[in-house]
Amino acid sequence: MRTSSLIALTFPFALLLAAPSSASAQPVDAATKSAARGVAEEALKLYDKGDYAGAYEKANRANELVHAPTMALLTARCLEKLGRLVEASEKYLEASRAPLEPGASAAQKSAQTEADKARTALMPRIPSVELALDPPAPDAQVMLDGKEVPAAMVGIKRPIDPGKHSVAVSRGGASANQDFTLHESDSVRVVLKAPLGRPNAAYYAPPPGAGQQPVVMMYPPGSVPPPPAMKRRSTGLFVTGIILIPIGAITAIAGGIILASSSATSSFTDSSGFTTDTGSASGTGAGVLAVGSLMLVGGIVMTVIGGKKVPVEQDAALLDPRHSPPAPKASITPLFGPMSGVRVQF
Repeated sequence: MRTSSLIALTFPFALLLAAPSSASAQPVDAATKSAARGVAEEALKLYDKGDYAGAYEKANRANELVHAPTMALLTARCLEKLGRLVEASEKYLEASRAPLEPGASAAQKSAQTEADKARTALMPRIPSVELALDPPAPDAQVMLDGKEVPAAMVGIKRPIDPGKHSVAVSRGGASANQDFTLHESDSVRVVLKAPLGRPNAAYYAPPPGAGQQPVVMMYPPGSVPPPPAMKRRSTGLFVTGIILIPIGAITAIAGGIILASSSATSSFTDSSGFTTDTGSASGTGAGVLAVGSLMLVGGIVMTVIGGKKVPVEQDAALLDPRHSPPAPKASITPLFGPMSGVRVQF
């Protein structure tokens, strides 16, 4: 004979074993109904003993075997006893709205009525919490009891079970957490201080085998980093190139004039019958033209290379001096002899 606590489980529970379902969405064979009835009987015994966790496991199994208001009601009762009020309210709703087939038993109809009454009585007992961030941070990740809270739920009241809870917020690699406790019917607002986060990291390419080493760039996470300061690769090369271009152009023009004059003089002398040695003048003009051309080309190259804009950080902030080779120094060396010109090293 059942104890008084089991008798108090209300009328639908008393008829649960006798009417497993005519309201299931899919046809259920007799063997499945019999199995569900047996599991429900075990759940009622465990419930009567106060083993609500064991009763829930059995009741939930029975509800999966036979979807019926009586089974859903039993599962909801177990959840309520376990303090899982939010789940219990949803299971009561499932029981009260379960579709009934024509000719459904009185037990199923009574279970729906009982579930609706139980949910109405339960709702005021369910606590609520509103999670807010200060300052608002759309890029922050909020976790409640280890589960991610959708961004759309931040700043909105949500039902929650009574008891101790933990909320954490992370942003840009930094995190903060806070614990709070709720009792039945509580309604609280938990404001979390959104962390600024650690600065984002940039990476340079170390020597082979050295691995990837982060170099910190100081700017707030979630924001666009400012453009790096720029400078010329080599002011010396740029200025030298600017000087060499006009000098080279003038020298090349002068060489061309000397070479043209020597050619004209040679033609005039030959037609007059006089013998004049113009080879020296022609050689001088060719040499001056060659040197001027080299200076002009070298000046253009140095201007382009020296004037190229590069980030200031490339020389100091982003490169680790322990792994990065020293920056080469620009130099200009004049060359004399058969191959006159200028050697540029950068």
